[in-house]
Amino acid sequence: MSDIITEQLQTALAETEAATSSIELEAVETKHLGRNKGLNELRRAIGGLPKEERPAFGARINEAIGTLTTHIESRRALL
Repeated sequence: MSDIITEQLQTALAETEAATSSIELEAVETKHLGRNKGLNELRRAIGGLPKEERPAFGARINEAIGTLTTHIESRRALL
């Protein structure tokens, strides 16, 4: 499951870098960080995991969201 997190994060980071305007960047942000979309959608999968795997999976999702949020903010400042 953590491969899914890594794939989604890499895709989101690439799309963030490719954004050439603040409008495009906002669309990327919504796509990957919006409610029940992208990385946040993976949080629903936590309930289906074995009890011992849930904390680590949740931590990885939170880390990925933090990384992407920081990257988007940096990119926004450049645009």
